[in-house]
Amino acid sequence: MAYMQGDQAYAEVDRKWKATCRVLLGGEVGELDDFAPWLSEFKRESTIRQSDESGKEAVFGVLPYYDGSKWLAFDDVHFEKKYGPISINDCKDIDSLIEAVSERIYYTGSVVLGNSGSVQSSSYIIDAFFVYRSEQVFESKYVAYATHVIYSDCLFGGQCTSCTFGIRTNNYLSQRNFEVHKVDYSSDIYYSHGLSGCAECMFSFNLKNKRHAIGNLQLEPSKYSAIKKKLLGEFRNELAEKKRLPSLLEIASQQKPELSGVRRASSSSAHFKSEKPDLVPIGQAFSETSAIILGKPRSAIQSYAGWLSKEGAVFEGGKSCVSGSPLQLSDYAHFLKFPRDRLLTQQEADASGEKMHISEEEAGKLSLSTIPSAITKIAFFCPIWEVGTNKNNIDCPTSIDSANCLRCVINVKSKSCAYNFWPRNSETIFGSYSCGISSSFCMKCYFSKNLARCFEVDAGRNCSDCYYCHNVENCHDCILCFNVKNLRYAIGNRELPKEEYLKVKARVLAEINSQLDSSRAVRQRVFSLLEKKKK
Repeated sequence: MAYMQGDQAYAEVDRKWKATCRVLLGGEVGELDDFAPWLSEFKRESTIRQSDESGKEAVFGVLPYYDGSKWLAFDDVHFEKKYGPISINDCKDIDSLIEAVSERIYYTGSVVLGNSGSVQSSSYIIDAFFVYRSEQVFESKYVAYATHVIYSDCLFGGQCTSCTFGIRTNNYLSQRNFEVHKVDYSSDIYYSHGLSGCAECMFSFNLKNKRHAIGNLQLEPSKYSAIKKKLLGEFRNELAEKKRLPSLLEIASQQKPELSGVRRASSSSAHFKSEKPDLVPIGQAFSETSAIILGKPRSAIQSYAGWLSKEGAVFEGGKSCVSGSPLQLSDYAHFLKFPRDRLLTQQEADASGEKMHISEEEAGKLSLSTIPSAITKIAFFCPIWEVGTNKNNIDCPTSIDSANCLRCVINVKSKSCAYNFWPRNSETIFGSYSCGISSSFCMKCYFSKNLARCFEVDAGRNCSDCYYCHNVENCHDCILCFNVKNLRYAIGNRELPKEEYLKVKARVLAEINSQLDSSRAVRQRVFSLLEKKKK
């Protein structure tokens, strides 16, 4: 792993920032860091702690690590360190086991795993290069001020999958986007929401398969290009002077919505009969997963909802501004910030995008000052985002090619998952947060990739059959291991004979199951193991 901190990482990312501005805006507007507050508005707030060993900055994510824990910066971890024996036989329960290994429990920030390099002031970076002030970046390069990024290149401020050349974007399989929300399979999109299969669009909403549209109005390519050139010139001047542009949500909220047009447009929209939810396959997957990793099958998955959802999906309620139909807004990108007086159901949004647009006169006069009044009659937002083939996803407002998922946010190409945030290319993941990148049969796991049969694992890569582990890579059959690599049958970073390890594992699983039997929850959490000891 070619891992670098400092000016080298920033210099390369800044170079790509300027290139991206030339691509999207037609010219450069200044140094990357000059735009930090504006670009960070899309980003989840991280926590900065100081390493107990060196005092270096350690970047952590949004999960509730116990304040009284011990901290390390990733540079301070000695992965090859040898650890002495532990009196395992004296440990009769999980708490005594934690006590026995407590001196080895350090939580590491600024974690960089896999084939990664040139990373600065970032954390939970796996198989990525040239990353600056970002979190949860997987298999990407040239990323700054972003969160929840995978398979992307040249992204500055955003949360997206498979994006190339993006500034403040939330999209899927798209390229060359600027200030967009919920856009998929599209290119060259500016200040728009809810577009699919579109190209060369500005200030448009809820469109499908359109080209050269401004304010939902399709124009001749030459006329579109002239207006786009004028607007991009305004964008550059404003950014160069003020170091920010108003967001799409700010622009849309400047005026009260005009509802008469959207009411007419949506009155004839098709109302699809929703499929009847079926909890059976999800419950069966939960039962199978608990049997595999905890040794005991469990039924009635919803009775564990409080425990499983503690660090997973977050939702807020809303309703359509024209029909009053209930809607769910998920805590992803800026969905919770969508104007509540401009929400529509998916069917209503599709109808409004198809039938409503600004006039040609308004398009010709469009400028930063006239945009709010011009788009007020078309600027409506739908918090439901379904892409591809989806089936039996219950209370999952953001789903991409997924099936049999319950209460998940942004489940992508996944199946049989529940109470998760961002399972990707995974199956049978429960109660986890950014764990499910190519993972299976896991519960309560976080910020990880390629896990199998794991429970309470945080910041792991290529691990299996691990319990209560943090910052581990290529570890298998491990319990309470922290900041280590390439171990098997290990407890507290110390490898044991297989038979001895299995005896301790049996006691740990027995206690976990006892807690689940009595309270439908497990008290010990991987990111707060030292809390009881400190108290």
